[in-house]
Formats: sequence, C-alpha cells, structure tokens
Amino acid sequence: MNLIKETLEISKNRDYKYARTLQLELREKIAFTSMRDKPKKIFGVDLAYKENRGFVSIVLWDNEKNEVVSVFNRNGLIEFPYIPGFLSFREFPLFYELFRKIHIKPDLIIFDGHGYAHMRRMGIATHAGILLGIPTIGCAKSRLTGKHTMPDNKLNTFSLLKDNDELIGYVLRSRVNVKPIFISPGSNITFKESINIIIKLKRKTKLPMIMQIAHNSCESYKRNIMINQRGL
Repeated sequence: MNLIKETLEISKNRDYKYARTLQLELREKIAFTSMRDKPKKIFGVDLAYKENRGFVSIVLWDNEKNEVVSVFNRNGLIEFPYIPGFLSFREFPLFYELFRKIHIKPDLIIFDGHGYAHMRRMGIATHAGILLGIPTIGCAKSRLTGKHTMPDNKLNTFSLLKDNDELIGYVLRSRVNVKPIFISPGSNITFKESINIIIKLKRKTKLPMIMQIAHNSCESYKRNIMINQRGL
C-alpha cells in the first residue's frame, strides 16, 4: 500500500496498534544522505489546536534572500488523539492536505517537532521526510527522549542528545540566557547538516525566523477562525 495512504488510513481509523507497527517498518527507510547543496526554498511548518480542530501554517522561506515569500494556512478536524510518540499520525494528515495544494517542491522542510530524536526514531519530521522523499529537520522546543548535558550559555553552542550511546539529535543554545531548542534530522539529510542549517538560519528570537513566523501565523489564523465561528 502507498505509505501516505496507509498513514492517512491509520489516522482516520485511530489504529494505535498498527501505527506502532508502521513506525517500526518506516524506521528501516530512514536515510541520512547529504543534501550537498544549500537549500534555497524551505518550508517551515507549525500546527495549533482547539479541541478537536487543527490549524496548520506552512511558511515558504527564501534562504538566499533571508525572507518570507508566502504563508499558507488550512484547518480541519483532527481524528487521531494526542498520544506521546504518535504525533505524526495526528499532524501529518492536515499538513499533507495543505502541502499537496501548494504545488511547490521545497528543498527542505522544517517541522515544529522532532525527527530522529524519538523513542522509535519516528518523529513527525522523519515520518514526513520518508513519505515525501524530501529532506526534513525536527526543531522542537522541548525534549521527548534521550539524555544530554546543558550546552554552554553562549550563542550557537550545542551538546549531543543521546539515547544510551546512540546520537539522536542536538541541544542548541539559540539565545543566551534562554532555554535551548532540540534539533534532529528527519530523513534525507545528515546529522551535521541538520544542526548547521538551523544555526545559519536567520533569527531574532529563540527559534529561527521561519519557525517563529510559522508559529505566529498559525496562532493568528486559529484566533481568526475561532472568532469568525463565534460570529464576533
């Protein structure tokens, strides 16, 4: 069965048991291959929720001009419940609905979530990277699994995030005196590329600007939709 269709059916049917099985199958398809060239077109993805409704924003970032080109939004019902470790089955369907209507193939997608830094190595960034065949990175504000030492309180210092002896990601000090963020490759990209790209992306806040704009857009879009639904 097509892997995208399979993921969508698992989400719709809330098939928790098969969701785990598919994650373990997909794990064998993770590719830490080099991008080689600097990504020019990058998508930044963030989602927000209000009860059983989800809101997704995709920001198209021009990585040569360091500016936003477009912002795309969509909302819809979320069928898969919140279960730690299965975020991709909750978020991928709504993301994919919007992604397939944009008709732009990015060089890289960055998700507000984890990639390889996942208990089964199958965060939303890894899952989506395999299904779409596009390089992906997970950029999360909190740790899901693994252990690390705290990076020095200096800009762009980072420490290794490990599960036993396996490297699963990085802990990046993106701003001085601010809690670090957690970076991990999704698929079709190397560990080194994932941390280097995030460090080089333009930022004025804790998150790279592409991700901060995606977050702000998503929250604003959610508020506007909820206001309109209340008839205010």
